[in-house]
Amino acid sequence: MLNKIILSFKHNAVLGVFISLLTIVSGCAAYNSIYESFTSMLASLFSTDDVNKQNEEAIQYQKLCEQDDLNACAILGFMYYKGYGVERNLTKAFELSKNGCDNNIGGSCIILGDMYLNGENVSRDLTAAKNLFKKACDQNEGYGCSMLGAMYYQGLG
Repeated sequence: MLNKIILSFKHNAVLGVFISLLTIVSGCAAYNSIYESFTSMLASLFSTDDVNKQNEEAIQYQKLCEQDDLNACAILGFMYYKGYGVERNLTKAFELSKNGCDNNIGGSCIILGDMYLNGENVSRDLTAAKNLFKKACDQNEGYGCSMLGAMYYQGLG
């Protein structure tokens, strides 16, 4: 049932919230089982045995992104970050997420924060990660606030 609900909203900001949750949980060791569950669920949105279908999804988001659809760019950035429907490409993920974050898409700020927190395609920079999570939190992105709080609690950044 949840998969159907998510599918019906996958072109909207609702998916951005789901992406934010998945990105946050991926950085928390205590939530590995939740992360695996959400990863599996999200993968089902973008993956199929039909390779052409995967490529079509990526092409659709790419076209929307080229038309300045910031939500589509954010989703495409996440797809590149996780390798859903496209080959994993952290450079493209960073570029798309930076653009989204610069345009106040909280989920994109969280992806960037996660990249800095884990040193993925960038040097590990806890201060940058904290600032990105704060920016997401300032945009009322609850998961950004959670990560910011977790960093404060652990004395990071």
